[in-house]
Amino acid sequence: LNLDPVKTFTIPPTATSIILSFDLYEIDTWILPDCAYVYVNGDDGFIGLNYFNATDDGPKGNTTKNGIVWTSTPRGPPVNLGFNTSVDQIHHVVASIPPSVYQKGEIEVRLSTRISGFSSDVSAGW
Repeated sequence: LNLDPVKTFTIPPTATSIILSFDLYEIDTWILPDCAYVYVNGDDGFIGLNYFNATDDGPKGNTTKNGIVWTSTPRGPPVNLGFNTSVDQIHHVVASIPPSVYQKGEIEVRLSTRISGFSSDVSAGW
C-alpha cells in the first residue's frame, strides 16, 4: 500500500514551460538511509533529493531521464524549528519541466520520503 501524497495538475495547452517549486522540511534526526524523492509523471521524472542529515546539506541538483532540471537549496543553516532537540532544515526545491513531459495536458506529482526511524524521532513535511 503506497500512502505517498499524489496530485494531478491540469496544464493549459498554451503553456510553454512549467516551474514546480516547494519547500521540504527535514525535521529532527535524519540519518542514512533517510531520504526524500519526487516523481513527476512516474519513474522517468524521478527527482532524487537523496539523503539528508543533521549537517548543512548544501545545494543539490540534477536532470531527470525525461529532461526535468531541478535544484534543492537549503533556506539557511540547520536550526531547531521547535520540534525535538535535534536541528531541522528547510530545503527549497525548484524543477523546470519541459513541454515534452506534459504533452497530454497534465502532470502527476508524487512526494515520497523513506524514513528509517520512529515518527517521534524523525519526520518530513512538504
